[in-house]
Amino acid sequence: MKKLLLFFLFLSVPSAVYLYYEAAAGDEEAIVRVEGHELSVHQSPLITEETVFLPVKDIVEEAGYEVDWLPVNEEIVIYNGEREISFRVGANTARVNEENADLPSTYVSEEGSVMAEIAFFEEILKLETVWDSSSLTADLYLPREMKVNGVIESAEQYLDTPYEFGASPHTVDYFDCSSFTQRVYKENGISLPRVSRNQITAGDQVNKSEIKKGDLVFFDTEEDDTINHVAIYIDSETLLHATDTNGVDYTPYTDYWKDSYAGAARVIN
Repeated sequence: MKKLLLFFLFLSVPSAVYLYYEAAAGDEEAIVRVEGHELSVHQSPLITEETVFLPVKDIVEEAGYEVDWLPVNEEIVIYNGEREISFRVGANTARVNEENADLPSTYVSEEGSVMAEIAFFEEILKLETVWDSSSLTADLYLPREMKVNGVIESAEQYLDTPYEFGASPHTVDYFDCSSFTQRVYKENGISLPRVSRNQITAGDQVNKSEIKKGDLVFFDTEEDDTINHVAIYIDSETLLHATDTNGVDYTPYTDYWKDSYAGAARVIN
C-alpha cells in the first residue's frame, strides 16, 4: 500500500480540494463495464481500503444521461428525460428531481475527471453495481425502468412510419410488426429474431397477469395456433406496434387483441 496525495481541480472551481487515500498497490488498472460494455474511461478507478471511486461522466453518458457543468453555481447537472441530478463536488447533499439526497463522496482527479464512490451510482443513479476485487472489475446495470424507457423512446421516433409486410430488417422507411420490435430493441442492445413466432422464445415467458411495460405480447389473429403479430406492452389499455392499418402507433388494447392473445415474453430484466 502506498499513500497518495491527490490535489484536485475542476474547471473553474476556485478552491482546491486535498484528499488522502490508501490506494491499492500495483499498476493494474480496473475495468468498468455498463450493461456488459467495457468503457474506455478518461480516468482509471481509484481503489481505496474502504471503497472504490469511479469516473462519473463516462458512466452516466453510457447509461443514457447528459452531463453539464454550471460555472455560476459550480454545479454538475446529470439529466435524462425523467431524472435530473445536481451537486457540487465535495458537497454532502445532491438534488434529485428537486429533492435533497445525501451525496456520497466525490472529488475531481488531477486529470479533471469527476470521481464518485460506488455508493453514488447505487443511491443517486439507482444503478445496480457489482465490484469484483479479485478481477478489479466494476459492473453497472441500468434499472429496468430506464431500459424500458430507452426502448419506448427509440420506438417513438418511428411513429407514423408506414407498414409493409415482410419489411427488410435493414430499412426504417417502413416496418412490419416484428421488424419494428427487432429494430427498437436492437437500438437498446437487445437482439431479437426476425419474426414474431421466434421472438417469443427470446426472453422469459411471462404470465398474462404479470405483464409489465416493455414486455413483448404476441397474438394469433388468424386463430390457427400460429403467432403472427407482436406488440410492445405499454399498459392494460395500450399497445405500441406496427399494424397494417395504422403503421407504427399507439393503439388501444382492445378485445380484438385480447381475444387473440397468444403469450408474452420479457426481454428486459
